[in-house]
Amino acid sequence: MVSHQEDFLNLRIRMDTLAKLISHHQLHIEDLRCSDSHSAALLRRLLLECALCNVSTN
Repeated sequence: MVSHQEDFLNLRIRMDTLAKLISHHQLHIEDLRCSDSHSAALLRRLLLECALCNVSTN
């Protein structure tokens, strides 16, 4: 049986690549977890930027 800890992996990804994956609906925010507050803050900023771009194009 796989433990809950093994359900996740830590990785690094360029913010522009992450933004592209999210904006093209290839990755969903529900799939992401941050292991530190700095990463969480960067992710929040990136998500707000993606949301703003999505609103302005519609």
